[in-house]
Amino acid sequence: MLGKHQICMQCQLNQAAVKLTKLVKGTVEELWLCPDCAARHSPFQKKNPTINLNALLSGILSQAGEEAEAAIEQPDLTCPTCGMPYASYRTTLLLGCSDCYEAFETHLVNDLRKFHGETVHLGRSPRDPAMPVTPQRNAAELRRRLDNAIAAENFELAAKLRDEIRLITDSEVPNQS
Repeated sequence: MLGKHQICMQCQLNQAAVKLTKLVKGTVEELWLCPDCAARHSPFQKKNPTINLNALLSGILSQAGEEAEAAIEQPDLTCPTCGMPYASYRTTLLLGCSDCYEAFETHLVNDLRKFHGETVHLGRSPRDPAMPVTPQRNAAELRRRLDNAIAAENFELAAKLRDEIRLITDSEVPNQS
């Protein structure tokens, strides 16, 4: 059993914290080692890294600061229809026209998802059964947005667009039974 004051059998300096048992030609050898000597003696013992707390904290804080600066960086975009800059949207959260949605689409997706839970309008439809409900988007526009989402590697949006395209194309094809 490891005693309170067991000294490392290798360096004879530090307190032993690890007991290594070796079986050599039928005889059992026990070694009481400090963590550093145990790490040098056995590949299964982890080395004790010396941790510089100041360096660790400053690294974490500088990384967080860089991420915050990157999040603040705004693309230099303007809507081709109304001329509204993207920076204006970021300060007011208001868009100038309906074409702003397409002009700022890749940057609006996260905000729309955060505020509304979805990026596609899923609001109410007319209650009158005589009034036909038509999809607001056509398959060609959805395919274009799907290609853009794939190019931007936004695979979650791409999967939703793919499913929406399937719904539209399946509803357009009459059943041939």
